[in-house]
Amino acid sequence: QQNILGYNVTYREATVDEAVSGQALYTHLPVTFVLYPGNEPLASVINLVPNTTYVFAVAAYNGGGTSTLSLFSAPVTTMTQDRLASCLFYKVSSSSQVEGYLY
Repeated sequence: QQNILGYNVTYREATVDEAVSGQALYTHLPVTFVLYPGNEPLASVINLVPNTTYVFAVAAYNGGGTSTLSLFSAPVTTMTQDRLASCLFYKVSSSSQVEGYLY
């Protein structure tokens, strides 16, 4: 991981067939990607639609280029409601945990 400069997280909405089968079946559909600089293997994808099923893949990049994209993940579904989005105030603790407060 020392040479990794960042990650390319690729995702798209899963098809009905994929959601039912529990596995990514198609690789030719349009995707969205987000670049995450740094070698921390943890990323948050934001602005996903609630109660929607997605598949994800990742590639690392460094000075030599970008690795081969991983296989797409099994389909995962977002929560019905984003609890933090309904909060009016956010607090980030020293341990990087985000807490939301309703006022």
